[in-house]
Formats: sequence, C-alpha cells, structure tokens
Amino acid sequence: MLKINDHYYSLKTIRQISTTVFYRATPKDNKQPCLILAKAISSKFEKAATLKFKNELKYNKVISENWGIKAKQLILINDAPYLVFDDYYADTLEWLMKGQLELAKFFPIALKLVSTIKHFHQCGLVHQDINPSSFLIDNQDNVYLSNFFLVKSTSERDSSNKLNNHTSNFAYISPEHSCLTSDKTDQRSDLYSLGVILYELLTGRLPIQLNESASPNDWLHCHQLSQPRPIHTINLNIPITLSKLVSKLLEKQPSSRYKTAGMVESDLLFCSINWHEKADVTAFPLGENYHSNGLTIPDTLFQREYEIEKMHSSLESVRLKQKLILLQVYGLSGIGKSKLLECFMTNISFNGSLIAYTKIESYITNIPYLGLINAFRYAVKKLTTKTKYEYSYWSKKINTSQNLVSNNSKKIFPELSYLNDHNSCGIENFQSLHLLKPHEFEEVIRNLIALFSTAIRPLILIIDDAHNLDKMSIAILNSLLKKSSSTFNDHNK
Repeated sequence: MLKINDHYYSLKTIRQISTTVFYRATPKDNKQPCLILAKAISSKFEKAATLKFKNELKYNKVISENWGIKAKQLILINDAPYLVFDDYYADTLEWLMKGQLELAKFFPIALKLVSTIKHFHQCGLVHQDINPSSFLIDNQDNVYLSNFFLVKSTSERDSSNKLNNHTSNFAYISPEHSCLTSDKTDQRSDLYSLGVILYELLTGRLPIQLNESASPNDWLHCHQLSQPRPIHTINLNIPITLSKLVSKLLEKQPSSRYKTAGMVESDLLFCSINWHEKADVTAFPLGENYHSNGLTIPDTLFQREYEIEKMHSSLESVRLKQKLILLQVYGLSGIGKSKLLECFMTNISFNGSLIAYTKIESYITNIPYLGLINAFRYAVKKLTTKTKYEYSYWSKKINTSQNLVSNNSKKIFPELSYLNDHNSCGIENFQSLHLLKPHEFEEVIRNLIALFSTAIRPLILIIDDAHNLDKMSIAILNSLLKKSSSTFNDHNK
C-alpha cells in the first residue's frame, strides 16, 4: 500500500524501462481514480530519476494529449520521487516486435508512428530516446508518444553529443551521440531511431545484431560503422523502394537522412497508397514529394573566403616548413566560428589529411586530458572508415610502429587495438585518467602525432571552444608548442 494525498493505493507493476519502473495505482476505497506512477527501480537511481522527471515536466505544456502522454506532477513519498500520470490503458509498441509484420498491418501503424513524431517535432523538441517502449498503443490503435525524460529543445545548446548512459535502449541510439563525431543530436537523430523500429517491424530483427553482454560503446561503435542488410534481402515481400526509405532513415550521416518527419510521412503515405493499389511500390525520388510551409535556412557559409584562405595558407606553411603552427579563431559567440571550422574540415578532408577534432563542452572541464583524448579518438575512428587500401595502410603502419604504440596508448585509445584485431572499443571509466602522469600522457600524444603525421599530409588538431579545455590538456599543448621551433625528423613524419 502507498499513501498519496491521504488515500491508500495498491500498486501493480505494468512495465520497466531501463532504471524506471511504472505502476498502476488502484485506490483502496475505489472513490478515487486510478493513477500511473513512475519511480526509480532503487534508491541508487533516485537522484537521476528526479532530474529526468523534472525535465519531463519542463516541457509538459507543449505536449498535446492528442499524441502524447502528459505527466501531472512530481511528488515525494518517503523521500523517493514519483512522477504521477492520469490512468491510461495502453501497451507499448514492444508487443508488435515479435516477427515480420505484414504490410497490410505495417503501413497503418508506421504512418501513426511517423505522424506522432511529426507533431512532437513541430513543438521544436528532440526526444533523444525513441524506441518501442516510447510508444503506447491503446485498444483503438491510437498511438501516443511517452518517456520525455531526455527531451531537449531544438534551440538548446547541444550537450548530449557524448554517450548518454541514461538512454533506455542503446539498440536504437543514433551514431551522433558519440563524442567521436562533430554531428549534433537533433530531430534527425529521432528519425534514425524511428528507422531502427521500422526495420525491426519489417524484418523481425534489429539492423545491428549484438549479444546481451555488449556494452553501450559496442552498440555505438556498430551504429557508426556497421551497414545493415537491406530489408528486401531479408524479407522478400518488401518492395525495394520501401526498403530504400528505411535505409535512408538509417544513414550514418544526419545530412543524408530525411530532414523532417513530414518528409518521411509523405513518402511513406505514397508507398502505402501505391502498395494498396498495385501490390507493389513504384520507384520515386525519396524526400522530394514533401513541400514544407516553413522557412528553410541554407546551410552555407558566406563571406568567409579570407578566413578560409588564411587557414589553408597556414596548412601549406606546415607542409613546407615541417613545423608546428598554432592558428586561433577569435570572435563573439554565435558569429560562426564553429561553422568556419566545419567548412575548413570539409575542404581539407578531400586531400587525405588526418584530422583530430573535438568540441569542448563546459560541463566536462574537470576530466583530465578528455579534450585531447576525444580529438585523437575522432582521428582514429576516421581511420576505420577509410577505403580498403587506406585502412590496410594505416593498420600496417600501426602494426610496424609498435615503438609508438605503447601500452598506455592502447589503454587510452582502445581503437588502436581495433585496427589490429577488431576488438570493441570505448573508455568507460574516465576516473582512471587521473592516474596518468603528465609526462606519460604527453609521450602518448607525441607518439600519436609521429604516427599519424607525414611530410605531405600533416596531422591537423582542431579544438572548438578551446577555452573550455581542462588544465592538463592546456599544459600538454603548451609543452608541444614550446618545442615547435625544431623541425620534424624522419621519426616524426
């Protein structure tokens, strides 16, 4: 029994999502309405649960009951946080994920899923945790979106580029949640997760197959690198065009996916009508049948030719003089410094230069060396996406340069081992970085620079928001720059 507002309720567990359990609370006197309660599975997770519950209530006003499950209030019972909902009778989408869904059943449910996300996105929000347990279906087949624990506004500064350990299901997480990519989590991240759901509905399996012991980093690594089998090669009843639609949702680069849920809905509706009329789907250009009434801002950099040219000149100077060069980009907040760096990175990626990149978020300044670690992990990760010839070249170079790849290097950058034996990678305990002495970490960084730099294609380290760098990383960079007057010898190239 649980006492709420002087009334006693009996609790019955209805489902559990990650570290949150949901109960149906039935009043003992039957004079009060039933409630749905959410709480942490144990006191260990109550602090995190409080933050998640408050975040859900923060956006409660913009959630419509037509398509979303709205929380009523956050209460404390015996010092434990409970999130309270009006009673609802609905099951999660998970009950449908038990095999290949027939197209006659798939199209109605898929269109409702997309429509729900479309309405949610029109509120200017990003869910960040779309998975089958996020959707509830009532006995009239109405679909509702729920679990708004990690929601953020599209106008918020992105702080979730690192793997979020409170995500309820890593099988549905998008690649840009990694610290190894400069892509930000946005509404297209939700569309990737939707793509995983549609893939599973049509094939009866996840696009990425990992065992139960797989870590979050294992999942994220596969989301970044593994290419799922096309749906029509698994389920022969699926039209190729519909298969391509889902594949477009599962593109690794957000820019290659659908831009909006409205576009997905338009194409999916066309497929549905076509299939019901012809029992097939005619091929058509995906993402071009939808016309938005909103204003589209071009993602293009204007009037920065001088700055871009200066950055290219500095790079050429490094090649000619074989010396380190520090180039700093100054400017007011929001003036376009990050976009300038992004444009420069795009330009130089075509000449084969290896880039070590990171954006330093203010909330991680207390973790030693993390800024530089993320930058060089970005570089190593890029090696795994090279062409077969380039991949073979770098793998061989790492194997033959064991003097540059120490045990400390492999501990800090497990990705180096992946290039050798394809072990899964990821740093899961950042606290161990405190054990590294500054001269040991500097040696690792120097060896990596020597390993990745060549006379023709020097290593390029790009740090966005460098003012947020931790003190130890700053000390390492200063140490490197003090010795930059000497030229690279053969060992450095």
